[in-house]
Amino acid sequence: MIVTAKASLAPGTLAAAAAPTTVLLVSGVTLVCLGGSEAVSRVVGAAGPFTLLVVISGLVEMVFLTLMLCQASTGRVVPLAVMLGVATLPWTVGLLGTEVLVGRTVEALGTLEPSDARTLLAQGTGMAMAPRMLGAWTSAALLAGLGLGLGLTRNESELGIEKQHTPAGRTFGVIVAFVLATVAVVSALEAYRLFLPLMGLAQVPITGRAGFLEQAAEEILHLQPVRWGSVGSLAVLGGTLLLWMARGGPRGKEWMGSLILVASVTALFLLDGHPLRTAVTGARAAGLWPALPPAGFEALRTAQTSALPPRAAFATLEGLVPHGGPRLPWTASSETLASALSPSLSTAAPGALQPAGLAPEPVLPLQSDVRLAGPDLRHLIQASAQTGARSMALVGQHPDAVSPATLKHLEARLPLFALLAAQPGTLRLLFPSALPGPLALSWRARIEANTLLHLSPAAGGPALRVSLHSRPAEVPNVLAGAFVGLELSEEVSLKELGAAADVIALSGASAVVLFDSSPHKAAAPSLGDIEAQWPEPFHRVAEEPHRALETL
Repeated sequence: MIVTAKASLAPGTLAAAAAPTTVLLVSGVTLVCLGGSEAVSRVVGAAGPFTLLVVISGLVEMVFLTLMLCQASTGRVVPLAVMLGVATLPWTVGLLGTEVLVGRTVEALGTLEPSDARTLLAQGTGMAMAPRMLGAWTSAALLAGLGLGLGLTRNESELGIEKQHTPAGRTFGVIVAFVLATVAVVSALEAYRLFLPLMGLAQVPITGRAGFLEQAAEEILHLQPVRWGSVGSLAVLGGTLLLWMARGGPRGKEWMGSLILVASVTALFLLDGHPLRTAVTGARAAGLWPALPPAGFEALRTAQTSALPPRAAFATLEGLVPHGGPRLPWTASSETLASALSPSLSTAAPGALQPAGLAPEPVLPLQSDVRLAGPDLRHLIQASAQTGARSMALVGQHPDAVSPATLKHLEARLPLFALLAAQPGTLRLLFPSALPGPLALSWRARIEANTLLHLSPAAGGPALRVSLHSRPAEVPNVLAGAFVGLELSEEVSLKELGAAADVIALSGASAVVLFDSSPHKAAAPSLGDIEAQWPEPFHRVAEEPHRALETL
């Protein structure tokens, strides 16, 4: 694919000036569109050293395109594939900078607490959009200048057939340049519309993040028809070119130039969408994926947010749905349920802090319906203990988290925003093998009327009654550092058990969950008494109780 030209001074001068003039014009338009020099400085600062690389590559390619257009105007042979490839180089440089920044962000996610990791994910990905935007915008200016320059070279061009001159080559080059420029503009606008909400997400309250991200997603998705229309046009042009060349019997080097152009444009489009895919994949690997329960599922509400272990199973009212397997009814044996749950065993979630001396791995992650109660809840915990797990992570949602329907909507439209809008957490239950040595209970607790937690000291003294919906300031601190035996009666559901465990955690104590199989005693039982009631007791130890008092 070659463009040749006949010498013409005036058109040639105009053609040569097209690239630098267009770059200067687009730079002025950029200042206006972004809202002035302050907004441009913010983008440039976010891009960091990659700004300089994009600017240098843009200036070098602008000079190079000017010289090639001069050559074309004087009648010399200039490969169109080379000119188009040169014009897209700043875009490629910007995308490489985006890949580097996203990679650094993803690497740091696993070392942070979930709330901090989500903040870093938003800010790091937002900053990574800056070099992408600068590179795509620069290439859009160069491609538009190239299209104008080819249009101003008033010459006849040949395309693949030696000594047969037609205007097809010049026309084809102009069309391809402007379509590519359109795609580059869409990529730049998309990057900017990602940059703004991601950089400002930390200042948005949790309760308003879903609406904020949905609005931003709508603005980004409005650009998709233009992008896919332009990509479709390029596909049609590429097919027409190859068909045309096949019918004309071009030489090998002309075939090679055309194929290289098609391959380079395809690779550029794939690279353009790769950073967002990398960010989503890395965030999910770090446990930041959103919990999307099935229809009719009522998720557990947790005061703390934490990273989620992968391969969680679902415990619904109808039965257990293991990861990647069919649903099992609660009438199945404990051995059958344990066998189905075993593939879900995993290591502790990245960034999760554990109480000193505990060995919680392997962890069994479960998303359990909060209405699960009585024998079914007991059956689930017994089966979980038989898997060999040392702890169970009951996946829930923050009280201010967005609804599952909103999460599913965002997940289908823009997965990155679904990750940022989600606020999942876990309620950790520890089994005996995770505890360091023998345990004596200082208090005994039971749930009364599904609304109150009755606390009795082992050494005697007045009992305490605390609401299951208590605020941190309403929780007594006399339990700090103690182990509390929390009875699980037939009437208690997971929702009430979780609320009671949260209250005990707010007091600075650690909960040990017991089956209520005997009349209440004035004094708390020893560990031997507990084992006599049930040979496989399980325990829940609150994670970071003092930190919970400080942060809530």
